[in-house]
Amino acid sequence: MTRVAVAGEAGIEIAVHELGAARSSSSRTDLLLVHAAGLHGHVWLPFVERLPERFRALAVDVRGHGESGPLPEGGLGWEELAADLLAVVDGLDLHRPLAVGHSSGASLLLLGEEQRSGTFAGLCCIEPIGSAVHNPPPPNPAHPLAEGARRRRDVFPSLQAAFDTYAAKPPFSSVAPQALWAYLEHGFSELAEGEGGVRLRCRPEDEAGMYTHGLSHHAYRDLDRVRCPVVLMRGDRSTVVSADVLRAWAARLPDARIEVLPGLGHFAPLEDPAAVAHTVAAAFAGE
Repeated sequence: MTRVAVAGEAGIEIAVHELGAARSSSSRTDLLLVHAAGLHGHVWLPFVERLPERFRALAVDVRGHGESGPLPEGGLGWEELAADLLAVVDGLDLHRPLAVGHSSGASLLLLGEEQRSGTFAGLCCIEPIGSAVHNPPPPNPAHPLAEGARRRRDVFPSLQAAFDTYAAKPPFSSVAPQALWAYLEHGFSELAEGEGGVRLRCRPEDEAGMYTHGLSHHAYRDLDRVRCPVVLMRGDRSTVVSADVLRAWAARLPDARIEVLPGLGHFAPLEDPAAVAHTVAAAFAGE
C-alpha cells in the first residue's frame, strides 16, 4: 500500500493499493480504480483478477473510506474529493493513466478531469452520480440515503455474521460472493482485545457525508472540459442512474459513448466482476 499526501490538507493521506501488476513494465498501462460511497479500493479485487495482464491496477481508498484519512464532520464537496485523486496522480507520478470509477467514484473522476483537463487518457464511468442540471441543489444532510447510512449497523460479532446479514438483503444480496468477501475482509477492523467482533472502517457518518453532497456538485455543468474519451456505463436493471440522465451527460461530453451492461444493476462491477472487466478491457483496447 502507498500513502499519498492530500494537497493543502496537513496530515491527511490517501491510501492506494496495487491490486494487480503488469507482467512487463515496458508494456504496462496504469489503471486507476475509484470505488463507490461506503466501499473501499479492495472491492475491485475480483474485477482486477479478470483484467488483461497489461494493466497495473491501482485502487484508491477515497477519503473517509478504507485506510485513508478521515472526512471532516458533515463530509466534503465532491470537487474537493476529486482534487484528492489529482494528488494521487501527482504523488505516484502517473502520466495520463486510464481510470475506472463506480457510482460516486465515476463522478469524482469526471470532476478531476474537469479540474485539470488532460489528466487521464480515458475514463470508464460506471453509473456516475449527479443531476443533469447546470445549477444543482445545495448539500442535503437529510437525503434519505444519508439518513439510512447514519442508521447503518457498524459492529458485528464476526465477519461471517456480517456476510450473512449483508447477503440476505439488497443491495448486497445481488453482489457476487467473492466481491462481498473482499468488501468485508478489507472494510472491517477487529475491535479492541476483550471486546470481540468487528467494526466498519467507513464510519456511518462519513458515508452519510458522501450522500449529503452527492447531488450538489457541478460535474454535469463542466463536462465540456473533459478532453479524454469517456465510456459511460449503466446496468440495464439499475434504478439509480436512468438512461435519460446518462444520455444527457453523454451529449455534453466532447468524446463519449454509452455501454449498457445487460442483467446488471447499480452495483454492476461487484455483481459480475468478470463481465464488467471484459467490457472495460474492450473499451480501453485502443488506449
